[in-house]
Amino acid sequence: MMNKTGFAVFDQTAYFYPYAAQCIQPVKNSWFYRGVKKTAKIFDAALPKIFINPAIFEFGRLVICDSAMSAGFGNFLHKYFNQQQTALYYMNVIDADNEKYMQYFKNIYTFDYADAVKYQIGYRHTPYKKIAGIEIETIETIETENRSDSYDVLYLGKEKGRKDSIQCIYDALIQNGLKVKFMVPGSGNSDLAIQTPVKYQDYISMIRKTKCLAEVNVSGQSGCSLRFLEALFYKKKLITNNRYLVSDPYYDHKNVFIIGMDDMGRLREFVDTPYVIPDQSLEALEFDFWLEHF
Repeated sequence: MMNKTGFAVFDQTAYFYPYAAQCIQPVKNSWFYRGVKKTAKIFDAALPKIFINPAIFEFGRLVICDSAMSAGFGNFLHKYFNQQQTALYYMNVIDADNEKYMQYFKNIYTFDYADAVKYQIGYRHTPYKKIAGIEIETIETIETENRSDSYDVLYLGKEKGRKDSIQCIYDALIQNGLKVKFMVPGSGNSDLAIQTPVKYQDYISMIRKTKCLAEVNVSGQSGCSLRFLEALFYKKKLITNNRYLVSDPYYDHKNVFIIGMDDMGRLREFVDTPYVIPDQSLEALEFDFWLEHF
């Protein structure tokens, strides 16, 4: 696998990561590791090799997600990899907490076009890997069966400083008479909060029962979230607050409703209208293709 590219993430069990052989969790997370991580940061030292997942040495190149980074891991990469073998990919908006990781890399990219311009770094569209073996139902099937367990709009996501935005979109959907299922782990809102984390495969199964997905971007984010990719790959409509999506090459106004731009009086009509299959291929967004052509 030395000619292959690995994708280092903080949690290998999240999102589609468990279904992609190239996704690895680079450090062995434990209470003891967290102490060593703090020590490495204080002394600007590399993490000891004993805390590193040996699987990273099976790849000739590594793309490191910003959420997997730490000062100790950055110094470790400098010690064991040359900078042409590694790249940093921001899957989150760049802020004071993660900006510092740029110092460890020559090759830096982001999912967010505004950040690419601001920091003069590369832009790479968010990728996705469809989970095989889960049949996704169409709007027509849901309506024909008149299922009591189906929804008009489905949302899953942590608050991440967007509590008011999530509540605002939720209220707007309810006011339009839509059947909504919002799941916000750790939320202070009892109507939206869930206490037990939802496994990603279970969430994908829930997509079978919905007409639309909801996307709520954090403040300042112009790049699309995984919700947009899920909508594309599972052929579901999307309701979002991301005005920048109109510039995304995969945007289609027939399948995407932007709150704050589109006419709220047409929301019900949008939800009930069947998904329109786009002409554009999604191959460039397929995770395996995206990573090997990074």
